[in-house]
Amino acid sequence: MADKDQHLTLLWLQTMFPELDYKINLIYSKDPVFREIAYEYFECIRQEKIRQESGRNTDFFEETIRELKEELMGHLNEMKPDKPVNEDP
Repeated sequence: MADKDQHLTLLWLQTMFPELDYKINLIYSKDPVFREIAYEYFECIRQEKIRQESGRNTDFFEETIRELKEELMGHLNEMKPDKPVNEDP
C-alpha cells in the first residue's frame, strides 16, 4: 500500500471513529494486519459509494463492510491502552 493510501486511510479512520483516535494511531503504526483491514474497509466503502451513485447494486459491499468493521473493532477492543501492540504480556 502506498504512503498516500496509508495516510488517507488513517485520516479516514480517525474521522469515522474520533473516540478511538488514540488507539487507532497506536495500532495503525505498528500492526500491518490492522492496516490492511483498515485499507480494505476504506476501499469497500469508497467502492460502495461509487456504485450507489451509479445506481448499481451494493449488497456485496454492505456485507463486506460489516465484516471488515467487525474485524477492525475486534483489533481495537483487544488492545489495552497500556499494552504495546503485537507484543506478548
